[in-house]
Amino acid sequence: MLFLLLSLLVGGLESKDRVVFLSLDGFGYQRWLEGDVVQQTPSLAKIARSGVHAEGIVPHFPSTTANSHAALFTGVYGDRNGIVANENPPFPRAGRQFTERVSGFRSESLKVEPIWAVAARRGLSTVAHQVTQAFPFQGPTIAQGEARELVLVNGYQTTRYAQDAVITSREVEDDDHPRPAGIPAGRQVRFRAGPVMFHMVLTTRDAYVWVDGAPFVRVPLRATETTPPQGRTLARHFSSSLYIPALRAGVFFRLFENQQGQFLLYHTALRELGVYGPESTAAEMLRSCGGFVGNAANFLYERGRFGPLGSGLAERRYLETVELNGRQSACHAVWLWKRFKPVLFVDYFNQPDDLDHALLGMDRAGKRDMNVWRAWGYQVVEHRLKAVLELFDSDDHIFIASDHGMTSTSKRLHVDAVLRKAGLADRVSCLTSGLLLNTVDWKDGLIVEDQKASVLAAARKALSEVSDGGKRVVTEFFDPAVFGERFGIHGPNSADLYFDVAPGYYPVCGPGTEEITEDPHPRGSHGMMPERIDMLGIFFARGPTLPSGKTLPRMRSIEVLPLVKGALGLN
Repeated sequence: MLFLLLSLLVGGLESKDRVVFLSLDGFGYQRWLEGDVVQQTPSLAKIARSGVHAEGIVPHFPSTTANSHAALFTGVYGDRNGIVANENPPFPRAGRQFTERVSGFRSESLKVEPIWAVAARRGLSTVAHQVTQAFPFQGPTIAQGEARELVLVNGYQTTRYAQDAVITSREVEDDDHPRPAGIPAGRQVRFRAGPVMFHMVLTTRDAYVWVDGAPFVRVPLRATETTPPQGRTLARHFSSSLYIPALRAGVFFRLFENQQGQFLLYHTALRELGVYGPESTAAEMLRSCGGFVGNAANFLYERGRFGPLGSGLAERRYLETVELNGRQSACHAVWLWKRFKPVLFVDYFNQPDDLDHALLGMDRAGKRDMNVWRAWGYQVVEHRLKAVLELFDSDDHIFIASDHGMTSTSKRLHVDAVLRKAGLADRVSCLTSGLLLNTVDWKDGLIVEDQKASVLAAARKALSEVSDGGKRVVTEFFDPAVFGERFGIHGPNSADLYFDVAPGYYPVCGPGTEEITEDPHPRGSHGMMPERIDMLGIFFARGPTLPSGKTLPRMRSIEVLPLVKGALGLN
């Protein structure tokens, strides 16, 4: 079927045709099969009827975000494109410790030009919005500087000046800073977020926030939302964006409580918006749409900063931040499309991943109405989808994919703790769902070639013997010598051995003394063996050269890009 589609796409674009390639991070094929999100995302259902969709996408191994997106965007696995995990081993190895890691989301490790660079190098006007491996703007991600009409926008790997936060009376101090004209009298306080000092006046109802050199914003006190977003404005109770030109950032505020000197104020993270393209783009987009909001408030929600988990109030407050993320991502995407009118638009939206990390599986832990809250969140996903799809017509090609699926877990396997207990910490380290040997090509490396097999055997034995309640936790091993071609796991910075875990468990790297720990509540996780049905991503496509209403067999993530390139006439 893939070859049939490629043959249909050989003709490529006519001058009026356009292509959008949209990634929905973490949207799992199993979610689609179970139908719990289908009714919330009618735009996907419409594409399934009018175009094609696959019986799942097999992501990279491990099924994590950075490497699985790199496979989608380059059409090759990490053994060739250089991105093997969210946290990559450094390459080349000389002079580096085998325990060191570098971000797989950044562009420094990328070795192959992604689709936006390929298209722009060929003279097609191209915009890539919040894609992985875009920043820093160098090397293959910008076609070595040889691409024309390329615009890259990224706020995930640029400077993060401050995390999002919940501010209460405990986090502020009294302030006597002169308040700008137009702000009424009230209690005046200040609080810091990274390098920025915010000043705030609290009246009996609302709040007014400012920084030196910028206009103030009014933050209205409103009750937490009680109705899902379908049919209403998203994030309607947030302040307007407080623009901070020196940081190329905008921040939003939400006042949930303000009574008798006690208040609860949420502010978004302060993130720089990076742009490769016309110098004025970032300022224009921030002034038009407001600040970049890269994620919902997952960490604050999970730490109980919005209230007890499962209370309903905490979930609704968290979902308001989901709405803000969706609204801002949609506005930025639409603004870029209208401003630059590209032939190829590569777009990324993180929200399915955020949402299911927070809420998937909570219903099975006795937390009430969790499926109601997930439905609420997927209505935001639909809003984001619809905002972009409305820009296109029947002459255009639309490709929608995801990097991986998601499964509910409640226990963690601490891989490095297992290795330490087995006396292997100086010879083997954890790489997500994999093991990396301290071979002599690393700085201070210990293992020579003829020792590799015995050290790996010892590590395999240690993991095989981990049990929980009599149940074996590590269920299967994958040798790159055998599975390398199948999963792309035999490159110079891949792990030396991969493994999978039993359902309900999540393998983690890093500090920890216990081999198995239980999370306070279930959560969505990924990173496991990519052919598991719960790790499969999605693929949907529609266009004038594609058949209607067809279901494709299961595909690999690297098989998506040839279809996109075919629609662009680049094969």
